[in-house]
Amino acid sequence: MSNHAASPSPLQNVEITERVNMLYGDVCRRFPTYETMVLKHFCSRMIETFGGDEAAPEPAAQAFTYARSDYNYLSPSEIKAAREVNRSHGICSHGLTSDTCPCGCFEFTGLEACEDSGPQQCDLMQEPAFEQDSDLVMSDEECAQLQEQWLQEEISRTREGL
Repeated sequence: MSNHAASPSPLQNVEITERVNMLYGDVCRRFPTYETMVLKHFCSRMIETFGGDEAAPEPAAQAFTYARSDYNYLSPSEIKAAREVNRSHGICSHGLTSDTCPCGCFEFTGLEACEDSGPQQCDLMQEPAFEQDSDLVMSDEECAQLQEQWLQEEISRTREGL
């Protein structure tokens, strides 16, 4: 995929290319290590921003043309087809293999529970995967105190180094 700071051609509207660049950059910051999730969410944001009709009048048509050429934009049907190809090669909708997906893709039969969710929506600490040990659970107050203690220690070390 292209650099999200790509420069527009002389025929492109600068506002449109900057908006598309911003959409892509935002998604990259949200999913920095998940290329498949970046593409999926970028395409969703394009539709939210410019509508779902790539043949719509300007500026939408120009935005989609730019997104396709610089960021490999795919329509929802193209994403679905790519997902099927990936699945046949052992890659889930998050772009990961069965051994690496934190959402548990491939652990179920049929439609996967997490196939349409992002990594931030998969909570691996939910029951029954892990049970909390009551002796190790920290209250919010205890956690805040510990964080404050670490902060003060860091400040002290910084001052000593000056």
